[in-house]
Amino acid sequence: PPRPLYVSGFGPETSARDLVDLFEKEGKVIRIHMKDKFAFVTMGSGHREAVRKFDRFSFQDRQLRVEYVRGRGPEQRGEQAPPNKVLFVVNFDPRETTKPDIEHFFGKFDFRDVDLQPKWAFVTMRTLEDAVQAVASLDGKWLKDRQLTVAFKSSATGGSKRPRSYSRSPRRLAPPPMPFMPFMFPPFFGFPAPTGTRHGRRSPSR
Repeated sequence: PPRPLYVSGFGPETSARDLVDLFEKEGKVIRIHMKDKFAFVTMGSGHREAVRKFDRFSFQDRQLRVEYVRGRGPEQRGEQAPPNKVLFVVNFDPRETTKPDIEHFFGKFDFRDVDLQPKWAFVTMRTLEDAVQAVASLDGKWLKDRQLTVAFKSSATGGSKRPRSYSRSPRRLAPPPMPFMPFMFPPFFGFPAPTGTRHGRRSPSR
C-alpha cells in the first residue's frame, strides 16, 4: 500500500519536482505535499528503499532526513466530505500563487467565485456536476512548482466557521453594580455602624 514519508533538511532552493525526481529513482511517487521546510512524499512503491538510501543523504549541499510518517499521513487527515459545490484547494505556493492563477487552473470548469486565503483557497462551482468533474480532473495536478490537492469542502476545512466570539445564545447582561451602602458591612471592616445599629443591624425598638 502507499506509504507517506516525512522529508526534511532540504534548502529553500529545493523544489517539489526536485524531490519527486530524486525519490522516483527508488519507486513510484504518488503525491507530494510541499511546505517551506519539510514535505510529505507518498510513495506507491520503493518506500523502504527510499528511507534506507535517502535518510542522511547529501542533496543540494544539504543533508536530508527521511522517515515514515507517524500516525495518519496527509491523505488520511480530516473528514471525507460528501460532494458539494465548494471545493477546498491547498498545497500551492502562497508566495507565488495569485487569484488569477487559481482561476486559470479551474479555467475549463464553470465556477462562480474564488476565495483565496494565504495558505488555501475555496472555489465555488456553479453546479454539483462541475464540482465532481473538477475534483476528478484537477486533484493531484501541478500548478507552477506545486502538486495541488483539490477536494470537496468539509467542516474541518473551515471557511464557514463562526468566530470564537460568536455565541448562539444571546449575551447575558451582567446585573448592575449595587450601590455603596456602609450599613451592609460590620464595624470591623473599617466602616462605622450607623446610629441606632449594632454591627450594621438596627436595634429593636423598645
